This record gives sequence, C-alpha cells and structure tokens, in this order.
Amino acid sequence: MLKKLMRYDLQWIIGKVLSYYSAVTLVLALLARLFHALSPQAFFLHLLEKIFAGAFLSCAIAILINALMRSLVCFRRTLYGDPSYLTHTLPIKRGTVFTAKVLAGVVSLLFALLVAALGYSIAVLTRADVWEALKELLHRRTVLNLLLVCAAVVLQLFEMHFSAVLGLVLGHRREKGRIPFSVLFSMLIYIAVSGALTGLLFALSLLKPQAHALLTQSLSTQEMFTMDGMRFLLAADVVLCLLANCGLYLAARHVFCKGVDVE
Repeated sequence: MLKKLMRYDLQWIIGKVLSYYSAVTLVLALLARLFHALSPQAFFLHLLEKIFAGAFLSCAIAILINALMRSLVCFRRTLYGDPSYLTHTLPIKRGTVFTAKVLAGVVSLLFALLVAALGYSIAVLTRADVWEALKELLHRRTVLNLLLVCAAVVLQLFEMHFSAVLGLVLGHRREKGRIPFSVLFSMLIYIAVSGALTGLLFALSLLKPQAHALLTQSLSTQEMFTMDGMRFLLAADVVLCLLANCGLYLAARHVFCKGVDVE
C-alpha cells in the first residue's frame, strides 16, 4: 500500500509539468554545449552559447523549485484538502500515510536533482577546460570532498522540504489562517535549524585549527577545497544535516499522528 500511495503521488507531482521541464532543461544543456564548441568561430555563436547557458541554468533552478512546490502542494492537498477525506478512510496507519507522502516528495526532489545534474554534466563537465580542472582536483585526492559537497547540497534541499512539511503540519493544527501560518512556521523552522547547524559547525571547527581557519580566513576556492580541514567540515556538515533532517521528519510525523483536522 505504501508503494501505491507513493506511485499515485509521484504521477501527480512529476506528471507533465516536471517532465516538460526535464526535457527543456536537457535540450538547453545540449544547445549550450553545442554552441560552446562552435563559439570560437563567430561572435554571434558565442552570444547564442551565453543565451542558452543562461536559459539552461534558469530551467535547472526552475525544475528544483517546481519539484519542491508540487510535492508540498500534493502533501497538503491529499492530507488536508478535499481529496484528504478519501486518504484518511484508507485502512492504513496514519504514520504510514504520512511517510508515503513525504517519501514521494523526496523521490521527486531526487528526480529533479538528477535532471539538473545530468544537464550540468552535458553543458559544463564535457568541456575540455573544465574536465582538465576536474581531473586536477581528482589527482589531489579530493574525490571524497566532491562527494561530500554533493551530499551536502542534496541534504540542504531536503532540509528545506522537511522544514516546510513540519511547517504545514503545525500550520494546519490552527483553526484559522492555516496557509499563512504554515508559510510562517516553515520559514522560521528553516531559519532556526540552519542557524543552529551553522553554530554547531563553527563550534566543531574549534576542534581542528585548519578547519577553523577555513571559516575565519580569506582563502581562494582552490585553497579551501584542497586543505585538510575542508574534509572535516564537509563531513561534519553532512552528519549534522542528516541528523537535522531525521529530527524534522520525526517531529512532523509525531505532530501529524496526534490528529488531523481536514478542511
């Protein structure tokens, strides 16, 4: 039943909208890469490269925003809107229903991230100059750092999602002004969690002088990425974000299971 709930939600979230954005994003990435290869031949082609590169970046950001917003709309619609009456009559535990809705949002965000990453690989990583710079970083044994950066970016996006879910659950426990309060609670939760994680990360950096230097000194991007303290900071950030996401999910699930007041 969990898979069925997720399947129906994913069909609604991804559907034609995200599929359209995905196709456009990848086509723009291909065009940006094509005109980059041709741009040395003419100024007009170089201009087209910049136009398509900017359009690709806009679409890559748009697909992430759409995936996040549509997953939250689906969560609210199926748990608190008109379709929620059917959802809550299913012979399933309330916690299982909540988990299915949250996982559908997580899978949708992963889908959007994969499309954006694939488009970025086509438009940027296939370029000779970028590939050489990337290989230089890999030769310096920074593969783990690259993986940690990717994990941190993904977990930050999930943090926004879980903060919004908790905000929706808290906002819909009020009798009036549910949507405004849901938005307000989501923003406050995200700001509070991000601030707490930043403070904890700074405190942990005191344990390693090189890591503390990364947060207090002005360094170039290359210097920061290759310093020994960078791996410590990235690993700490990933662990803290993972714990925060688990805490947000468990808190939202606990509040949701206390009771649901549909509209």
